[in-house]
Parts: sequence; C-alpha cells; structure tokens
Amino acid sequence: MITAFKNKVFLLYLPLHTSHKTQPLDRSIFRPLKTYYRQLTASLSKYRSSALANKQRFLLAYREARRKGFTKRNIRSGFKKAGIWPLNPSVVLDDPEALIGDSPPPPERPRTLKLHFTTAQTAFITPKKSLDILRVLNNARGYVSPSRRDVRGLLTKLGKALDQANAERVLMRAEIKALKED
Repeated sequence: MITAFKNKVFLLYLPLHTSHKTQPLDRSIFRPLKTYYRQLTASLSKYRSSALANKQRFLLAYREARRKGFTKRNIRSGFKKAGIWPLNPSVVLDDPEALIGDSPPPPERPRTLKLHFTTAQTAFITPKKSLDILRVLNNARGYVSPSRRDVRGLLTKLGKALDQANAERVLMRAEIKALKED
C-alpha cells in the first residue's frame, strides 16, 4: 500500500456484493474475452474433431482472445460503466437494484407451483414416500415433468425430507417395540 501511495496510485475498495455493478472487469472485459475465446476454440475443433484443444492450443487461443478483448476502449468503458472514472456514483446509486442506506430489500415474489388435477381424489392423497410426489405430479393434467431448476430442487429436497421422516418413524417404532418388550 505504501508503494502504491508513493507512486500516486490510490486504492479503492468496492462495497461487498456489488461486483456485478461496480467491478470494471465484470462490466466490460470478461464478456468480449469469453466471446472471442469461444470463437477461437470453435474454429480449432473443426480441424481435429476427435481431440479436445490441448494446452498449447488453449494458451494460443486465450492469448489471441485476450489481445482482442483487452483493448483500451473496453477497459475505459468498464471504469465508466462502474462509475469509477470519471467518478460518477449515481451510475450505481440510481440503479433500481441499488439499496441505499438501511432500506429493506425489495419483496421477493413467492414461488408457487400451480397444478390442475384430473380428479379430486389425487389432490387429497398424502404422499408417503418420495416416489409418491412424482406420481401425483405426473397424474396432474397439463403438467410436464419438472425441468426447471427450482422445481427440481424443491422436489428433491421434499423427497429427501419425506424419506428422512419415514426412516425416523421406522426407528422410533423399533425403539418403542424394544421398550415394550423390556
């Protein structure tokens, strides 16, 4: 830090959890770098489809992508978009996602899973094990198997919780039976 100050380099600390708005590299450098790199590696795969890009090809492609992506224009654009140079804090503070002071975060929309069942009977079945959940969902009219990440995650967690509760119930019954025998 002393060396930086001696050379008139002023360190700037960015607020936590704001990298998508305040870090210049995130704002302007990495996207072009990724785009150029993908283009270069795609062209390499045309020549030898049976082999992946080896280390030498990777380094050559990355060097070329970096040369194209890390331009003065992109670097300056990143600092300007982040409001660092020229200094313009309103770039970040005027953003609708910015939280100022102690203001509460915006309310999160509740995630709901809407199902239309073919019969009233299937709606009132209490699942006993994790496979029952999928069976009920598959019987729902107009329902496609869970493909969205959040729905799959919810079903996985729900299934694990149900299986764990069933395992605990079996252990408790065995313990009760052993206590009754004693």
